[in-house]
Amino acid sequence: FGAGIKPYAVFFVQEKQAELANADTPSTPREQDAQYEALEKAKPETANGELTDSVFESYTPAVSLPNAKPHPGRLVESAAMAAVRAPDVSYVPSLPRSLIEGGQISDAQIEQIIMAGAAHQQKLPDGKRRGYFVGDGTGVGKAREIVGIMYDNMRQGRKRHIWVTKNDKLLKQAIKDWTRVTGQDGQAVIKSLKNWKPGDKIALDEGVLFVTYGTLIGGQRVTKKSGDGAKEGKSRLEQILEWAGEDFDGVVAFDEAHAMKQSVEVKGARGKMKQSHTAASGIELQDKMPDARLVYVSATGATEVYNLGYATRLGLWGEGTAFANAPDFVSKVDAGGVAAMELVAQNLKSMGLYGARSLSYDDVTYGQMKHDLSQDQLRDYDTIARSWQIILQNIDATIEITGAEDTRAKMNAMSAFWGSHQRFFNQILTSMQMPSLLNDIERQIDEGNAVVLQLVNTNAAQTERAVAQQAAKGADIDELDITPRQIVMQYLENSFPTTQYEEYTDEEGNTKKRPAVDSNGNPIQNAEAVAMRDKLLDELALISIPEGALDQIINHFGPNKVAEITGRSRRFVRDKSGKLKEERRNKSSIDADASAFMDDRKQILVFSDAGGTGQDFHADLDRKNQRKRIHYLVQPGWRADAAVQGFGRTHRSNQKQAPHYVLVTTNLK
Repeated sequence: FGAGIKPYAVFFVQEKQAELANADTPSTPREQDAQYEALEKAKPETANGELTDSVFESYTPAVSLPNAKPHPGRLVESAAMAAVRAPDVSYVPSLPRSLIEGGQISDAQIEQIIMAGAAHQQKLPDGKRRGYFVGDGTGVGKAREIVGIMYDNMRQGRKRHIWVTKNDKLLKQAIKDWTRVTGQDGQAVIKSLKNWKPGDKIALDEGVLFVTYGTLIGGQRVTKKSGDGAKEGKSRLEQILEWAGEDFDGVVAFDEAHAMKQSVEVKGARGKMKQSHTAASGIELQDKMPDARLVYVSATGATEVYNLGYATRLGLWGEGTAFANAPDFVSKVDAGGVAAMELVAQNLKSMGLYGARSLSYDDVTYGQMKHDLSQDQLRDYDTIARSWQIILQNIDATIEITGAEDTRAKMNAMSAFWGSHQRFFNQILTSMQMPSLLNDIERQIDEGNAVVLQLVNTNAAQTERAVAQQAAKGADIDELDITPRQIVMQYLENSFPTTQYEEYTDEEGNTKKRPAVDSNGNPIQNAEAVAMRDKLLDELALISIPEGALDQIINHFGPNKVAEITGRSRRFVRDKSGKLKEERRNKSSIDADASAFMDDRKQILVFSDAGGTGQDFHADLDRKNQRKRIHYLVQPGWRADAAVQGFGRTHRSNQKQAPHYVLVTTNLK
């Protein structure tokens, strides 16, 4: 498992025994309706189900509260994690009986609240309070678990808490979950940090401060004018710390904690990857709140060791461990590969610091829809491919013409070329498979199913660029080119090498090359290279390129039948006469479309990475649209974990029926 792993495992066992023996018990008086004096514990032989040869095992909570309702969906746990039992704990959360017996939160979710509370009773060797990691998969209900942990602490007198998450779009869902779980008005309890300017005092006596990772690192310094001149203001981090106070012991939940994964400087294929600003701010927040009750929440917490580098309060490194610091931990566990990471996850569970369950996929069905490219599409594809080959050949020619050999110019041009090439053909192949996909969607609608389509991007940036070009020309909107063509056009205009280079002698007498400039200091453009670029632009304008997938879907079925949950701010839709019409998009229109789908007023929904985060599109028993979901993975993207998280939008707890997933592909080889 790599150097240092064996003593690490021994340390875990010893520390677990010592800390559980010395753990405090909560002593704060509780309200009458929450007088649970004992936990309900599963029998050892049934706690995690019977072990089999399966990759996943059925999961039964090892501990919960009396009369808690079963989780509304079958849960499983990886076989490796199921082989390890969590420790016995005695922590009893302060939760109303009405909440437990009413089923607003399930037995499995209560288990995470209990385990977090037990972990928070412990202190690390450096005196800081230990944290807890919620690693449940998409659809289990991590937001409700966060609410439960915070509500438990609120009822024990800790009235201020911090919820850090991915983006502001999740605020609405957080408010909804708080209201459903606690019965309180979530809007009165949860307040966004953006309600206050960076230098202002946060006027929130008690409640939950909702912070995005972007806000946490943004507004680092503001300058205020005073009578004596400029005065330095507070950063967002300082603003939060001032509100929390020096003795803050409330909950800090890092939702979507993998946003901080670039927390340790590591060597990559292209050199060193430095610590990100997001990770640095998150770690600093932890360091300056030694008594805070930290909760790390991520469905991908144990997929790779870099996803734990920010978790400073799990006791994975430092005094009393086999690792000196976070970089030492990351490097040694990384050297051990998947087996070492699995061991880390098992040991964290055995210490009561990590729980990772997921919804069972036993009822989910899968299929593949392959589109055979037509002869016209094959001809178009060959023409497009030849155009990229010509561009590649011209790069070599212009490098020689401009005298840029032995400089970084070619490397920069080639790096931009292959990046654009990859994005372009991703879009082209996605667009070309649409004829078969559109026909299959029509069939599914006729059969009474609800259709969900998963995309990575929407071609929005290229559309905005095309709009700007049309506006500059004063051209009609009907001439707008909203195809992926803009990707290659942008490469030619911005990254194709046309700058003239010249030789010079440096101070040490070495002959080098640099961009040549005119009398005004502007780079000189080589006329022959510019002519080659312009010829390529003219030729590309004549090539037939299909519209983007999202635009094809909306134009085929019409915006009245398609719910669009993406991040683009406007779209251009063709009316019955074929003319383009601009439609503005904002948060309200996205929410309206999501509601229309869940209320069964629209049977087709398209979501992207930017729009789908935190959304529920499953056959929810509490919503009208309980049709079977046919979930098409139209564009999987480059990250398998992100694609799987997208699957979780239609496979969640409390659903009438599991979805059918369809991988869309072509016969191109």
